[in-house]
Amino acid sequence: MTITESTNLAAATADHNARHIPDLVLDAKAHAELVALTGGPVDLSTAKKESAGMNSDVFYLTVTPTGGSIPSTFVLKQPTNPGSALSLAREAKVIQSIPDSFPCPTFLGTVGDHVVMTLLPGLNGYEALKTCRDRQDREQLMEEYGRTLRDLHATVNPQAPIMHFPDAGPMENPTVPRPSRTWMKACIEKFEPIVRTRAALPENADDKYTKRVLASLEGCIALLALPEETTPAWNLPPFESLVWCHGDFMLANVLFARDGGDGDNDNVPGKWRVSGVLDWGDAGWADGRHDVMAAVEIIEQSCPIVEDVEPCRKAFLAAYGVEDFDIAAGEPWGGLYDIWDYTC
Repeated sequence: MTITESTNLAAATADHNARHIPDLVLDAKAHAELVALTGGPVDLSTAKKESAGMNSDVFYLTVTPTGGSIPSTFVLKQPTNPGSALSLAREAKVIQSIPDSFPCPTFLGTVGDHVVMTLLPGLNGYEALKTCRDRQDREQLMEEYGRTLRDLHATVNPQAPIMHFPDAGPMENPTVPRPSRTWMKACIEKFEPIVRTRAALPENADDKYTKRVLASLEGCIALLALPEETTPAWNLPPFESLVWCHGDFMLANVLFARDGGDGDNDNVPGKWRVSGVLDWGDAGWADGRHDVMAAVEIIEQSCPIVEDVEPCRKAFLAAYGVEDFDIAAGEPWGGLYDIWDYTC
């Protein structure tokens, strides 16, 4: 996608968002396809809107199959703008390539530009943190969060694209450069013109987020100017090469349940386990610090007790396998997440 195309898509997205109607909208053809896909009549008026985000609205549909008596609940994701339709199409492709051993929804099909998948049990990480009984309980939840990211980064998925470059072909393509430094350089070359154009708009002159993103941009540019041979940040294990990343590994996109329960009842005994990882539209091969720093920063923002932030971060990093991770040195990768988010 060229800079002009990206700018035009951003403008179309902004215009669409301003006119966005948050109800479930399906034409007659898409409705008929949904009935065929789920195996029973679908009353759209009973659809429960679970969440609304930048990339999609999420609806729960309860369907009783024709001739059956046991209802099933499905998830239907509706794009909110032209850009999110592309993201949902990517997600539909990605989740079909994920190994069965990894906890993620099962893709059932598409109806129009909507995506239908299975509903997974559990509470999202934000809600799960609120229900934790004490610090030990929170730390154990963070350990599961870290272990799940470690397992994801250890997964080999050669059919996945390079993150932020879905048109470059899958990772198995030998012409695609793989070092982490090369990937960050390519990201900055792609995003910098968009960021600077948007930051120059009058309405963004005093915007705090814009200033933060510009500072992050300068931080990445400064890091890229340092020689690889004498800069430890480019050679620290396990981040020497690209791994398969989620791209938006926030607590909101990870479901937790307690052993022996369905995750919706805090009175059920047992330890936390990850029951599902959601929103795969931006997944691809990238520097693992992209996911790690996004998680580290969201832990700080989400932990309900300030005194538990550092223990929870340590529990997450230890479970991931980088107990001595230098968070300050990882800031450019956290900044890269902000830069990407700013261009969406």
